[in-house]
Amino acid sequence: MARFSQKRRKVLNSVPREDFPMTPVYGEPDLYYRHAKGENLFVLGPESNRHKSDWIRRQIQMFSSLGWRFLILDLSPMSEMGAPHMLGGNWSNIERHAVLNMTPPVIIRTPRLRDLLETLDEVNILKLEYPSMNHVTVVHLGNIRALDKEEKGALAGSLLKIQMYDHGVWLVTEHFQSYPMEDLDRFQTHVVLAQDEPDIELPKWTKKFNLGNVDVTELDDEEAYFLFRGKSEGARHLYVCNISNARDWE
Repeated sequence: MARFSQKRRKVLNSVPREDFPMTPVYGEPDLYYRHAKGENLFVLGPESNRHKSDWIRRQIQMFSSLGWRFLILDLSPMSEMGAPHMLGGNWSNIERHAVLNMTPPVIIRTPRLRDLLETLDEVNILKLEYPSMNHVTVVHLGNIRALDKEEKGALAGSLLKIQMYDHGVWLVTEHFQSYPMEDLDRFQTHVVLAQDEPDIELPKWTKKFNLGNVDVTELDDEEAYFLFRGKSEGARHLYVCNISNARDWE
């Protein structure tokens, strides 16, 4: 089990200036998950990292205990988000009624990207017609390949419709290439996990958000970068924190 070094324990307390790159602040265990209700979350990391989906499930459980409601669209091949309640795609009125009346979190299995896009259209209809449908929409892409320009545009367009309700969209993916880099500022919170081989668009991410000293290959599997840009406590900071469920970190 990796542990924080004394060097990593040092916390930089100064507020970063706009013209200086944000450099990572190393936090203590179980520190700094600051995500405001209604904001959007982007999570990037390899499916081989066993902490990735576990961390997402724990956040859903934690926020559900605070009264948040979740609708989870799971494209991962092994149903990482849990046993699904129903299939995605085009829904009948009976299926729409079921989604509205299930006790959240509601888990929807979407085997293909086409099913995911159709399901997002159905979610948009429900949110438009039923104001009580204020669920956070979680989209787990699993190990889907990097999408082409047309597919990325379709996914971003579908998510934008949902984001406009300000209920919150969480996107979990392996690749920056699954979503247009120019639209990533729609997500107030970014979590980037350790990677043996950095994503080819990581430099674009660091440049876009003015980040300095970012090296995902130096992270342990239990660590991730947390970038906060919204209303959450800790906004305008970049942290490195533990994402594992271990209790013996020091």
